[in-house]
Amino acid sequence: MTRPRPLVLALVPLLLSALSACKDNPDESDPAPSSVPFSIETRASAPPPEDLLRTTRTVELTEGQSAVLTFVTLRPPTDPEAPGATLEDTVTIRFAAGLDRGAAGVEVYDSTEARKRDFSFSLNTPDLPRGFAHTIEGMRPGEIRRAQIPWRLGYGENGRGEIPPSTDLIFAVELVSID
Repeated sequence: MTRPRPLVLALVPLLLSALSACKDNPDESDPAPSSVPFSIETRASAPPPEDLLRTTRTVELTEGQSAVLTFVTLRPPTDPEAPGATLEDTVTIRFAAGLDRGAAGVEVYDSTEARKRDFSFSLNTPDLPRGFAHTIEGMRPGEIRRAQIPWRLGYGENGRGEIPPSTDLIFAVELVSID
């Protein structure tokens, strides 16, 4: 049985106005709390703005099996010529992570707003959902993406902590820097 998949998009004007208040953090060792109310909003009936760049990326799971990751670029990078993040990089991001509840929408389970600080980590961290790392791969500082990560690229059939088994994830992420 196919699960319902509502169209999930962030409210672009809200994100853009909130992100305009962002400031670079001079002390990278202890990022300041983010002043950005970075959140996931769902509008199942709203069509995607035409100027958004929708991308799909096929990620190999095991030999002969793959899953499709879909993301939308909500804001282009500050410098389109800057090098993009690779899976070997350490990055600093702002994010909101949610569980795709189908017709019920998105339930946020983690965010930099809740943590009150930007998040720095290596993209090749083993506990990181593969779909999240592949969403950030290729991003440049200042860019914002919203991704729908299928459960096979998330926490799989076993789930993790409060994340139930076989649950699709929704991430909104801003790349602050490649460290």
